[in-house]
Amino acid sequence: MYQLVIRGGRIIDGSGAPWYYGDVAVAGGRIASLGRLGCTQADKVIDAGGQVICPGIIDIHSHSDAALTTFPQASSKIRQGVTTEVVGQCGASAAPVDEISQLESGEAGHWPTMGHYLDALRHQGVAVNVAALVGHGSIRRAVMKNEDRKPSPAELAGMVSQVAEAMQQGAWGMSTGLIYAPSMYAHTPELIALATECARHGGIYFTHLRNEAAGLLQSLDEALEIGRAAQIPVQISHLKVTGEANWGLVRPALARMVEAREQGIDVTADQYPYIASATSLSAVLPGWVREGQREAVMGKLRTQRAQIVSELHQGRDWSRVMVSAVARDEDRRWEGCSIADIAASRSSGPEETVIDLLLDNAMLVGMVGFGMCEADVEYVMAHPLVMIGSDASARSAEAAQGKPHPRNYGTFPRVLGRYSRQQGILTLEEAVRKMTSLPASRMGITDRGLIRPGLMADLVVLDPSTVLDAATFTDPHRYPVGINYVVVNGQVVVDRGAELPVRPGQVLIPH
Repeated sequence: MYQLVIRGGRIIDGSGAPWYYGDVAVAGGRIASLGRLGCTQADKVIDAGGQVICPGIIDIHSHSDAALTTFPQASSKIRQGVTTEVVGQCGASAAPVDEISQLESGEAGHWPTMGHYLDALRHQGVAVNVAALVGHGSIRRAVMKNEDRKPSPAELAGMVSQVAEAMQQGAWGMSTGLIYAPSMYAHTPELIALATECARHGGIYFTHLRNEAAGLLQSLDEALEIGRAAQIPVQISHLKVTGEANWGLVRPALARMVEAREQGIDVTADQYPYIASATSLSAVLPGWVREGQREAVMGKLRTQRAQIVSELHQGRDWSRVMVSAVARDEDRRWEGCSIADIAASRSSGPEETVIDLLLDNAMLVGMVGFGMCEADVEYVMAHPLVMIGSDASARSAEAAQGKPHPRNYGTFPRVLGRYSRQQGILTLEEAVRKMTSLPASRMGITDRGLIRPGLMADLVVLDPSTVLDAATFTDPHRYPVGINYVVVNGQVVVDRGAELPVRPGQVLIPH
């Protein structure tokens, strides 16, 4: 008797091959059999007639690190069909993080080593599988605080040692966030040294490029130089370009990546399907302002206000910057409003408004920036080197706070519904491949990402005629439609669109 049988669906196996009718049988958490299985007995049978059976989605770019300890059911992810999350992105990982850094981040939990963090997930249990990266920013802050300078030889050795420790304890690679302090203070040789150690342990180098606007190509060149020098695979995070004057630069960027691959550099990219990005509002501040601990940064905002206002006043369109989250209850009315509108309401300039919001909320202000164009989104999505990643955290609509980017709830159904079914940018088979076997092969996860006998039973049953995102920028806490069943390691976690209170996810460790 099988543990689970999913009958009569159109199987899209994740490889990109055309769909075919069949049944999927599960035993012991693994796919046991495929094909026309007849009247096979099972503990649970799902009728997938008229629906698609596909592999569980691997979110190649997730920020659920600490969120998984707060929302272990990962509601906003499993409702999209996500069964595996790759966390520790953009230089910010859950470990190593000391207590001071944790307090400054405003997030729950701090873990001194990668091993401590992964053990915490195992002990608590999670609904999704987790593969973790170690963040360069987290390591640099642990060794050098938030200082804008080159490391001493001893400090560099300390950072190399921390990369090695994280890799030995289960990390899959290292990430950088080169627009964020303290990663932004690192020069290329430092990054090469750490990436070389990461490569020695079989890791991957994920990078949020140093510039995603006019300097996109130069920043891409830096990433390729690191890949070449460290002999490490390179993953370009959320490939895009911001600013209308820069639209179209994604085309030469992807051409350069193709050329680099011809030269032997293993480079790929991921993307989220929106024309807006999201980050902390503090990211708009000049780099020199962000140096130091939080109180030091806030001190500069108070005492060097005129200089900061002058540097912020450089052609930015504040009507395209929306406040997504604040810490102070009195400011919640501004969530979902643009900086320009908030400034007008307060009879203040937009630059002064940014400074005041950051000071009033102890730097804990989120933003959404509308800076990309639809043509670039579609071009990047269709490129064979690009896979889909949410760049988002696990959330719960039932514990909704703020106006976060809708990618938290809608990334993957948006690709399947809007860009595949409605616009035809991708076939459904190719869209599924970019969410399953392509990220699995990029990570080196060999037992997931395809529907094959013997592989782990991470599966999704979706309605191809209705699957679609529902979250919007003004109403973001909405689950998608059309994702009817989700299976993680053989256990059903979403049944007829409803979550089940089970946590069958595993912490994935590189082989």
